[in-house]
Amino acid sequence: MRENGASHGCEDQVHPQLYETLLAFGATALLAGYVGTRQERGQIHGLVLGLMLAVMAWTGTLAVAWAGHSPALSTSAALAAFAGLFFVPPLWLLLAAHVFGLRRLSDSTRGRLLVGLPSLLALVALATNESHRLFVRNPERVVDGAIEQWAGPLYWVWAGWGLALVMVGVGLYVARSIQLISRCERRRGVLLAVAALAPVLASLAHELGVAAGGHDRTPLFVGAGVTLLFLADWRHRVLATVPVARRDVIEHLADGVIVTDASAEILDMNPAAEQMTGASLREVQGRHLADVVVEQADDRSDVDAGAVHQLVERLISTGGKFATRFESFAGQVFEIRMAAVRPEEAGASGLYVIIREITKQTRFEALMRQSQRLETVAGLAAGIAHEVNNPLAYVRSNLSHVHRMTAELEVAASQKADRDELRLVIEEAIEGVDRIGRIIDRVRRFSRIGSEELAPASVNDIVRDAVRVARLSRFGSVELHVSLPDSVPSVEASAEALTQAVTNLVVNAAQSVAERGGSVSVSTRAVDDQVEICVADDGPGVPPDVRERMFDPFFTTKKTGEGTGLGLAVAFGIAREHGGVLLYDPPAAGGAVFLIRLPVAQGRASEQPASPPAGLSD
Repeated sequence: MRENGASHGCEDQVHPQLYETLLAFGATALLAGYVGTRQERGQIHGLVLGLMLAVMAWTGTLAVAWAGHSPALSTSAALAAFAGLFFVPPLWLLLAAHVFGLRRLSDSTRGRLLVGLPSLLALVALATNESHRLFVRNPERVVDGAIEQWAGPLYWVWAGWGLALVMVGVGLYVARSIQLISRCERRRGVLLAVAALAPVLASLAHELGVAAGGHDRTPLFVGAGVTLLFLADWRHRVLATVPVARRDVIEHLADGVIVTDASAEILDMNPAAEQMTGASLREVQGRHLADVVVEQADDRSDVDAGAVHQLVERLISTGGKFATRFESFAGQVFEIRMAAVRPEEAGASGLYVIIREITKQTRFEALMRQSQRLETVAGLAAGIAHEVNNPLAYVRSNLSHVHRMTAELEVAASQKADRDELRLVIEEAIEGVDRIGRIIDRVRRFSRIGSEELAPASVNDIVRDAVRVARLSRFGSVELHVSLPDSVPSVEASAEALTQAVTNLVVNAAQSVAERGGSVSVSTRAVDDQVEICVADDGPGVPPDVRERMFDPFFTTKKTGEGTGLGLAVAFGIAREHGGVLLYDPPAAGGAVFLIRLPVAQGRASEQPASPPAGLSD
């Protein structure tokens, strides 16, 4: 492979290129041993190890050729050196593409095949060279002769292709170094540029005849370049702790994790992130983070595309942090945390995004706040109910007495109209007092929920009683559908209290659809170790701005005089005191769905409810 036509060398003199190739081989072998013995396996791992093995095969066989033990051995080793050399340019380019962020080229099977196919064909041509001599015309002159004395036409085709790959790779490394320098990572940037340019400059110096010693130092500088690239970028990028953390931690996290490079192009994401976003790593790898966010948010939530792009660019440039919460149209709540990945020096080398679904946590926090409000209001309600109920009893008693007196009072015929009018006024007053009394009674119930003894009760029987009571409210054109499977187990409950809770939900649902006509569905089912009572309607639903307050006592969206605002609050308290929960689950198709979830009675999970009473149509 000498191009200067020098002799193979004297028996007592070793060519200096032997030491240079041995030095390159030794340095690359040490790095390859370090990389190969590590347990982690990332996308870049195979490329780095492959390039090092290719350089080792090239420089190792060259060293044998330069050792000069025999002409035949030198010729065979020189020809074998091509096998390693063939794969240096494609692996060089693929690594440069990976470092620069062109993942569709470096990490895809199609991209690797496109870049490496000419080298595979060259290897086939070399293996069959004896039959056609199109790659090496004169194998005996490979060691001592100039290129034009032994190179065949296929060699020149491959050499042109290999040079193009090397130059493109150098360009990508230089562009990457410029990015690092622009982010104030000058040391890494300069080191990366030197490592990429050194082999090319060494080969160019030899071609121009200005290389010291007059021989080609390209193998030496290739080994040096690989070493510098490893120290400047590959080790820093993936071969230290990131792959270990990914294998042992990130892959098994329940939180979604997304990692980007300095250009905000997605490098990696764990299975949890794939599940939350509904996109696979293969689909989004190499794409800009903001574009993927906007695309995945379509039909899920309202996202301002311009604001997302500005946020990502700001985090990349300033190295800041960002956190937010958002709720999807399906009612899922997510917490998003985004921050820059910062190396030892200033600037950001990428972004990481952590996605956590906090739907259950948010609902639990809302329930806790609701429970605290209920406890406060319950104490206040109990005091008010006690203070109001006593004088209210006096007022009703006196009004009833006056009503009886007017009925017994004998008056003249001309005064009978006045007496009848007075009786009507008193009756209306009594009716008003009775209404206040009913409200006070409900407030007192609300303040002492849980005081009744719990006993095993059939959920289906409770729902049937609630539906029967609710039907007395005269729903008009509302259709009521009831579905009560026989497999629903019993619960520990106060049948009276739980019937009241379900009645409140059914009445509320019927009132929400009564004006325009609609349907209400009531059903039960067993879910794991819980029983679920579902009351659904196809009405307008609950507006998002009032959902947080809809379980508050005395809060209502109905017109004045149509509701007291205690129905949902009482139902919520009853469910809580039974060890369960009342939830609002907004369906995507519209309407409203309220769910009461109660624990199954201990030792009675398989007990079947009683048969439905006669006369009740489901």
